[in-house]
Amino acid sequence: MRANVRLLGVAAGIAAIAVLLFAALAVLALPAEQRAPVVDVLRGRGVALVLVALLALAAAAFAGMQWLRGEVEFIPALTHLLDRLHGGRAELRVDDASGVPAPLADAVNRLAADYAERRRAGAAEIAAATDKLAEERDLLAAVLSDLPAAAIACSRDGRILLYTPRAVAMIRAVEPEVFIGLGRTIFALFRRSAIVHALERLDAAVARDEARAGATALLATRGGALLHARFTPLQGRAVNGFFLHLQTLESREEPVPGDADGRRRIANLRAAVEMLRDYPEMSAQERRRFVEVIDQESATLAGAVDVGGGDERWPLEDVTVETLLSLLQSAMSAAVGAAVALPASLPPLWIAAESFALTALLRDYCSQLPAGERQYRLDVGEDGRYLRLMLRWSPPQLLDPARWRDWEQAPLSVQGFRLPLSPAAIARGHGGELWQRIDGDEATLCILLPRTELPDDDAARAGVAVPAPQMFDFSTQSLRLSQAGADPPLRNLIYTVFDTETTGLQPSAGDQIISLGGIRVVGGRILSREVFESLVASTRRIDPAAQKVHGIDATMLAGQPDIAEVLPRFGQFCEDTVLVAHNAAFDLRFLEMQADATGTRFEQPVLDTLLLSQVVYPVEQGHALELLAERLGVSVLGRHTALGDAIVTAEIFLRLLPLLEARGIHTLQAALEASRAVPLAKVRY
Repeated sequence: MRANVRLLGVAAGIAAIAVLLFAALAVLALPAEQRAPVVDVLRGRGVALVLVALLALAAAAFAGMQWLRGEVEFIPALTHLLDRLHGGRAELRVDDASGVPAPLADAVNRLAADYAERRRAGAAEIAAATDKLAEERDLLAAVLSDLPAAAIACSRDGRILLYTPRAVAMIRAVEPEVFIGLGRTIFALFRRSAIVHALERLDAAVARDEARAGATALLATRGGALLHARFTPLQGRAVNGFFLHLQTLESREEPVPGDADGRRRIANLRAAVEMLRDYPEMSAQERRRFVEVIDQESATLAGAVDVGGGDERWPLEDVTVETLLSLLQSAMSAAVGAAVALPASLPPLWIAAESFALTALLRDYCSQLPAGERQYRLDVGEDGRYLRLMLRWSPPQLLDPARWRDWEQAPLSVQGFRLPLSPAAIARGHGGELWQRIDGDEATLCILLPRTELPDDDAARAGVAVPAPQMFDFSTQSLRLSQAGADPPLRNLIYTVFDTETTGLQPSAGDQIISLGGIRVVGGRILSREVFESLVASTRRIDPAAQKVHGIDATMLAGQPDIAEVLPRFGQFCEDTVLVAHNAAFDLRFLEMQADATGTRFEQPVLDTLLLSQVVYPVEQGHALELLAERLGVSVLGRHTALGDAIVTAEIFLRLLPLLEARGIHTLQAALEASRAVPLAKVRY
């Protein structure tokens, strides 16, 4: 019927043009004396002639449009078919009912067959390479699972690139609720200040061209537990990332009574002896009091204490005196708001120290002093097999004895966070002592630290550069799992794909979430072990129609955590990622309805596979999850469970990425703008 209408339109247009041309030629063929009357008649009917001409042109235009439409109307369908071929449906062909001209259909089908064969051959090669890679990956996984070390590899910005099972077990032993996974930030596990401090020392070690560059630190978890960590560069000379080697800190919360008391008495003895030595002009009464202190403390200590306290010593880092004082100077200057001076020259000595803990100790002591302007300087002095680290200031003022004793045993505060370490514990951890005193016109806080000798085999510390072994050779770009900037590429982002099951379809009318599931996508891979899944207790009756879809009933929700507990944990799970969902507006509306009650808001970008489907398939009528999965060749398993649908959506999203790129959509902002432009984006819940 449409073909007949098209033929009639073409015929009418041709006939109209032919009549006009014939009439014009007939008039021109008349002799001049016969033509004049005809022209006069036509001139009197000019309007009618113009209308006739316009009708003829309209008929001609209609005929042309009908002809062109018949020639090009197959193009959208053909474009859609080619898109589906590109999307992985290599078995599709142009059929006779498509309206595509036979020669063109044959050419496209030949190209499709050739494409299918090349795709099959490529898939076979990829499968072989994948099998080889999987074998190597499984071997690496087996090695990592048996590796006794607790190690985490991170990019420069703290993104986790690799972790061993021992590291996960060690962290979860002290932080059971923490999420550990590829692409997550290490700063979500540990306090930022200690890591930044260690990386500054690592940079300094690399800048000095040390062969075994490294730094140690005590890392405090978000819950306040402490782990000892050693940092080593991930990529040789350029610190594009770092390895974190973790150890438990086997320090006792309650020290051995004799040992703790003995160290305090040793500090008293040392302070008394130094006062007698340094102030010979003191009065007899003062001298007698100091002698009594020495006599009393030495009698109490005799034979009662093992001064070494070896089992409480921490694993310490060997650093030069110059390096340690430079680090402390920088931290203390920021803490006291004034320049902290250093000696003009420092001895070329090595010292065993945990610089972050020492920095926290010095900063906290200064915060205890009464307000006032002071001049600070750092100094160091030799004391046998120890070195005395000294913070001096004027005008001199010390903590009174009662406050000193309280401060010595109280946990330190670092930028508002309470460390589970006291100054006394830090001194014990170094195998040293801690005391305060007045030296003339200056007050001094003294910390006794053990000296170390230069190892004979460490040529780098003697100034000789030795090539450092490299365990990995990641490029700088591969370390940046999430690219900084306003518009990062889609393939460089980390995603959390999620789905919800609910009591009904009306979030604004009080329907609630009863199941929440999510899975992470990193580097184009679905991380099957990094998932979130939880049923959620509900106070609302489940609509029978909804229950028929997801199969969740009230008995299954009995005893499950409520949304106030589940949603904050899900917020942590998807922290610092782009959210992806199918018909995301529906799921997000449920999350938004719980924002005030749970204190959890999801403010990161959101991509919707429903909208992206309309972007890449503009002529298709259906964009439901099952239809989209069939269109892209994705197997549907676990449908209508939150986690099952999230996994299917993740597979679909990865199949959509190359189709988006084929349309010039390579970045997050471009994908968001394209999504907002499709008609389905106007749907609200």
